[in-house]
Amino acid sequence: MKLVQSFAVITIVSLPLYVIRWQIGGIPTTLLEILILSTFFSWAIWLTFTKRAKDIFKFFKCPFFWPAALFLLAGLISVWVSPDKKGALGIYKAYFIEPVLFALVVGDLIQRLDSFTWAIKFLVISGLWLSLLSIWQLISSSNPLAPYEIGQGRVSAVYNSANALGLYLGPIVALTTGLLLNSSTWRSGKTLLKFLTLVLFLIVFYFTHSRGSWFGLVGIASIYLLWWFYQKLSSNAKKWFVWGIKGLAAVFIIGSVYFFLNISSYAPNYKFSYPRKTDDTLTIRLCVWEGTKDLLVQYPIFGVGLDGFHSIYPKYRTCDNEPLMYPHNIFLNFWMETGILGLLAFLWLVLVYFKKIFIALSKNKENQILSLSLLSAMVYLFIQGLVDVPYFKNDLSVEFWLLLTLTVLMRG
Repeated sequence: MKLVQSFAVITIVSLPLYVIRWQIGGIPTTLLEILILSTFFSWAIWLTFTKRAKDIFKFFKCPFFWPAALFLLAGLISVWVSPDKKGALGIYKAYFIEPVLFALVVGDLIQRLDSFTWAIKFLVISGLWLSLLSIWQLISSSNPLAPYEIGQGRVSAVYNSANALGLYLGPIVALTTGLLLNSSTWRSGKTLLKFLTLVLFLIVFYFTHSRGSWFGLVGIASIYLLWWFYQKLSSNAKKWFVWGIKGLAAVFIIGSVYFFLNISSYAPNYKFSYPRKTDDTLTIRLCVWEGTKDLLVQYPIFGVGLDGFHSIYPKYRTCDNEPLMYPHNIFLNFWMETGILGLLAFLWLVLVYFKKIFIALSKNKENQILSLSLLSAMVYLFIQGLVDVPYFKNDLSVEFWLLLTLTVLMRG
């Protein structure tokens, strides 16, 4: 089992290294893919030789099993729907199958070791080396992977976008905050290291100059502050507080639907042209959402299939000429790429995740800080996900499934 855990640890630390790519027999692959498959097959071999293969059936009892099965089915249907079957299969393998396989291994290890802190620790380490690389880029004013970004004073580590760095680091900031608050003593060297790591992450976040990332950080802080405030209330006041939060959520959802249905009232009324009329990212988002709305009218049930948006969207562009890969909104991303079925499966996964967290918060005081960190991590993804793509990348899809897996030991 130590070999399996070693593979898992190396894979977690190396999640961003999917950017290292090559081909084997004409088939494209990445370093991350090799690590994931090595981890999974070493685990499968270990289960077989130790006569523990029957343990695989325990996953049928996992609360994530059925929504995960529906999610994989929706992805498979979307491969069939896609105009580019080869590209869609590659996306399905990298963003659906492999993250789930890796989640199975990590979930099993968490249960056998009766500990989730090792997985969180190495996820934080992956964010640490990314942050140190970002600081070097800032000091040297050099980033051959994204010269345009560093030219604007934005750090992006191994990514070609500062937003991508924020998307990956955001949940790690939430988990690091949890580790810090969960420290048994505030005068130890380990606590100081956690604090300095968190400060480093926040410095890097500032230099991404990503407004979506900044709002996500506000979301993380808000979760911890709201919980602190909630704990101070009386039992009756707590009920009203919860209803207030639910009411605000309902207003936000209704407002967001109204905004999207009337997106043309907010998007620029000029046609897209060369060169681009504006570099304002908010305006560009409004344009892509307007085009996506027109696209959904034509493909409302199945969407355009995996890897299909970037090839079909150019016909529906309205006020910006960039042929974007995705609609840059977490809900529209899943609806367009995996259809209504995929969107519902994704929301089902998230609902199970939140349910487990809220049960742990109310009944298990030992796991409250971990629960808050996992809650704020998902809230972060949804906040930045309103204007970005928080799942459809190799590292982000694995990170999402790791978050789900970290709820394995939560007991209400």
